[in-house]
Amino acid sequence: MRCELAAKRRRDAGQPTHCDRRGGSRVNNWDRTAATLLIALVGLPVLSQPASTLRSASEQHPPATTLTPRDATARWFGPTVTPTERGNTRLSCVSRHFCLALTGGPGIDAVTSEPLAYTIWNGSRWATPIPTGLTPPAGGFTALSCATATFCAATSASETTFYRGHRWSPTATLPLPSSDAVYALSCPVIGFCAAIDQEGNAIVFRHGTWSLDSLGVMATSISCTSSHFCVAATPRSNSANAFVASFSRFNGSEWTPVRPLRPGIGDPAGGSMSVSCAAANFCEAGGALDQVWSFNGKRWSAPLQVGPKNPSVGTQNMWCSHGSRCLGWFNQDLDVVSRSRWTPLPWPHGPTGNQSLFPLSCSLDGWCVGLGAAGSYTIHVG
Repeated sequence: MRCELAAKRRRDAGQPTHCDRRGGSRVNNWDRTAATLLIALVGLPVLSQPASTLRSASEQHPPATTLTPRDATARWFGPTVTPTERGNTRLSCVSRHFCLALTGGPGIDAVTSEPLAYTIWNGSRWATPIPTGLTPPAGGFTALSCATATFCAATSASETTFYRGHRWSPTATLPLPSSDAVYALSCPVIGFCAAIDQEGNAIVFRHGTWSLDSLGVMATSISCTSSHFCVAATPRSNSANAFVASFSRFNGSEWTPVRPLRPGIGDPAGGSMSVSCAAANFCEAGGALDQVWSFNGKRWSAPLQVGPKNPSVGTQNMWCSHGSRCLGWFNQDLDVVSRSRWTPLPWPHGPTGNQSLFPLSCSLDGWCVGLGAAGSYTIHVG
């Protein structure tokens, strides 16, 4: 009886119904589909299970903020407790769920030395530090680069070690002149790394050994996307003492210098360059006076001014992602590029105010992790 009364009311309203065998009224499939489409069009949620059993979005997925052309700000998450002393730590991130931090070595007083240990970031917290079993080299490890969660390399002025999934290899001496020292390091894939020194050389690791190649000029930064593509960035000055950017490119067998590009303004003596390549057709390089050059796979652009023209510091670091976005550390400021437009990014705000982060590292999937005085912070720049 209740079914017929309910059916009559729906018929009077012009809604076709029929009764099911349990005595209730049921809207036919066409009506249910139409109702779902109508709900979707007006933007209301469609519940496929009781509301009491639904988890919130933050419970289903960790919070993330992605830059879009209409939204040029990203949100920092943190702080998270960091079990290392950030002042003597090297950091390299592979993805949102894996960063490796190597800490220890000579202390600030250059007399005491801390044991070498490492810790891993899993996307939400840091693991308890684990001793590496290595003797800290003179000067400590100055560069760290990870290709995967099971292949990383660390270099000191003249020594190197490899991380291969919870195991560190014994340190080995690099094939460098006695007065030379490694300046920067990039490991894009398992079994391949490239580093630059202070004398205009490149040191390449492949087939299990390191070899020494000449760049011809002293570079300050290197970035590789594969064993067949690396770029080293070099700050130079022309006859008018103006800053000139130049690059050397590695094709898997040899380095080829790129002619100096259109000059910027000012004296590069106190500045440096940093380059990051997410692909063989996408690189960004920053130089003195907070200027940026872009590479599209064929040529480098003219310099773009993105900062306050500080000639004394230059670009401290640059990270680019597969999402065609980059994070640049210019002077003491952060900027994010989206569709060739650079936008300032505030430092994270901690318990005692803004937190300058060091070290800071970003992965190719656009996730960055940095260590501050209050702990570690993460951000997604796309």
